[in-house]
Amino acid sequence: MEVKIDKRYALDVDPLRAWSILGDLKTVAGCMPGAELTEQLSDTSYKGAVKVKVGPAVAQFGGTVDVLEKDDASRKMVLRGKGADKGGSSASMDMHAQIEANPDNPQHSVLHGDAAVIVNGKFAQFGGRM
Repeated sequence: MEVKIDKRYALDVDPLRAWSILGDLKTVAGCMPGAELTEQLSDTSYKGAVKVKVGPAVAQFGGTVDVLEKDDASRKMVLRGKGADKGGSSASMDMHAQIEANPDNPQHSVLHGDAAVIVNGKFAQFGGRM
Protein backbone atom coordinates (compact mmCIF):
# COMPACT_ATOMS: atom_id res chain seq x y z
CA MET A 1 0.00 0.00 0.00
CA GLU A 2 1.44 3.39 -0.99
CA VAL A 3 0.28 6.73 0.37
CA LYS A 4 1.43 10.06 -1.06
CA ILE A 5 1.27 13.21 1.02
CA ASP A 6 1.78 16.77 -0.22
CA LYS A 7 1.01 19.42 2.40
CA ARG A 8 1.77 23.06 3.13
CA TYR A 9 1.68 24.40 6.67
CA ALA A 10 1.75 28.11 7.50
CA LEU A 11 4.23 28.87 10.29
CA ASP A 12 4.16 31.91 12.55
CA VAL A 13 7.96 32.24 12.54
CA ASP A 14 10.43 33.66 10.03
CA PRO A 15 12.11 31.25 7.56
CA LEU A 16 15.50 31.21 9.36
CA ARG A 17 13.91 30.29 12.71
CA ALA A 18 11.70 27.67 11.07
CA TRP A 19 14.73 26.14 9.33
CA SER A 20 16.69 25.94 12.58
CA ILE A 21 13.82 24.01 14.17
CA LEU A 22 13.30 21.70 11.16
CA GLY A 23 17.02 20.87 11.22
CA ASP A 24 16.69 19.50 14.77
CA LEU A 25 15.06 16.13 14.07
CA LYS A 26 14.67 15.23 17.75
CA THR A 27 12.60 18.38 18.29
CA VAL A 28 10.53 17.68 15.17
CA ALA A 29 9.87 14.07 16.25
CA GLY A 30 8.67 15.39 19.62
CA CYS A 31 6.00 17.38 17.79
CA MET A 32 4.64 14.30 16.01
CA PRO A 33 2.26 12.16 18.08
CA GLY A 34 3.50 8.57 18.27
CA ALA A 35 7.02 9.33 16.96
CA GLU A 36 10.29 9.32 18.86
CA LEU A 37 13.99 9.26 18.07
CA THR A 38 15.78 7.02 20.54
CA GLU A 39 19.41 7.12 19.40
CA GLN A 40 21.65 9.16 17.13
CA LEU A 41 23.75 6.73 15.08
CA SER A 42 25.77 9.36 13.18
CA ASP A 43 25.50 13.00 12.09
CA THR A 44 22.82 12.01 9.57
CA SER A 45 21.29 8.79 10.91
CA TYR A 46 18.88 8.15 13.78
CA LYS A 47 17.17 5.16 15.34
CA GLY A 48 13.56 5.56 16.39
CA ALA A 49 9.98 4.38 16.43
CA VAL A 50 6.57 5.48 15.27
CA LYS A 51 3.17 4.23 16.41
CA VAL A 52 0.50 4.20 13.71
CA LYS A 53 -3.24 3.62 14.11
CA VAL A 54 -5.59 2.78 11.25
CA GLY A 55 -9.11 2.19 12.52
CA PRO A 56 -8.83 -0.35 15.35
CA ALA A 57 -5.41 -1.64 14.18
CA VAL A 58 -2.24 -0.29 15.80
CA ALA A 59 1.33 -0.95 14.67
CA GLN A 60 4.62 0.11 16.28
CA PHE A 61 7.38 0.43 13.69
CA GLY A 62 11.00 0.56 14.83
CA GLY A 63 13.73 1.53 12.41
CA THR A 64 16.00 4.27 11.14
CA VAL A 65 15.73 7.74 9.64
CA ASP A 66 18.54 9.05 7.44
CA VAL A 67 19.10 12.62 6.29
CA LEU A 68 19.99 12.14 2.61
CA GLU A 69 20.28 15.83 1.78
CA LYS A 70 20.32 19.03 3.80
CA ASP A 71 20.76 22.34 1.98
CA ASP A 72 20.92 25.36 4.28
CA ALA A 73 20.90 27.85 1.38
CA SER A 74 17.57 26.64 -0.03
CA ARG A 75 16.28 25.41 3.37
CA LYS A 76 15.55 21.97 1.92
CA MET A 77 15.91 18.52 3.49
CA VAL A 78 15.43 14.99 2.12
CA LEU A 79 14.80 12.13 4.57
CA ARG A 80 14.42 8.38 4.21
CA GLY A 81 12.89 6.23 6.92
CA LYS A 82 12.66 2.43 7.07
CA GLY A 83 11.25 0.19 9.72
CA ALA A 84 9.36 -2.95 10.70
CA ASP A 85 6.93 -4.05 13.38
CA LYS A 86 6.75 -7.30 15.34
CA GLY A 87 3.71 -8.43 13.35
CA GLY A 88 5.62 -8.88 10.08
CA SER A 89 4.84 -5.52 8.47
CA SER A 90 7.43 -3.12 7.08
CA ALA A 91 7.31 0.51 6.03
CA SER A 92 9.48 3.00 4.17
CA MET A 93 9.17 6.74 3.66
CA ASP A 94 10.88 9.22 1.38
CA MET A 95 10.18 12.80 2.39
CA HIS A 96 11.19 16.18 1.01
CA ALA A 97 10.71 19.15 3.31
CA GLN A 98 11.37 22.78 2.52
CA ILE A 99 10.90 26.04 4.40
CA GLU A 100 9.63 28.77 2.09
CA ALA A 101 9.22 32.47 2.76
CA ASN A 102 5.63 33.66 3.05
CA PRO A 103 5.30 36.28 0.26
CA ASP A 104 2.55 38.09 2.17
CA ASN A 105 4.47 38.37 5.46
CA PRO A 106 8.28 38.09 5.67
CA GLN A 107 8.02 37.38 9.42
CA HIS A 108 6.19 34.14 8.64
CA SER A 109 7.07 31.08 6.56
CA VAL A 110 5.56 27.97 4.99
CA LEU A 111 6.65 24.36 5.52
CA HIS A 112 6.15 22.34 2.35
CA GLY A 113 6.24 18.59 2.94
CA ASP A 114 6.04 15.97 0.20
CA ALA A 115 6.24 12.29 1.16
CA ALA A 116 5.69 8.82 -0.24
CA VAL A 117 5.02 6.12 2.37
CA ILE A 118 4.97 2.42 1.44
CA VAL A 119 3.63 -0.17 3.89
CA ASN A 120 3.88 -3.93 3.28
CA GLY A 121 2.63 -6.95 5.20
CA LYS A 122 -0.37 -7.53 7.44
CA PHE A 123 -0.80 -3.89 8.42
CA ALA A 124 -0.93 -2.88 4.75
CA GLN A 125 -3.56 -5.52 4.00
CA PHE A 126 -5.71 -4.34 6.87
CA GLY A 127 -5.14 -0.63 6.16
CA GLY A 128 -5.92 -1.07 2.47
CA ARG A 129 -9.43 -2.17 3.37
CA MET A 130 -9.96 0.90 5.54
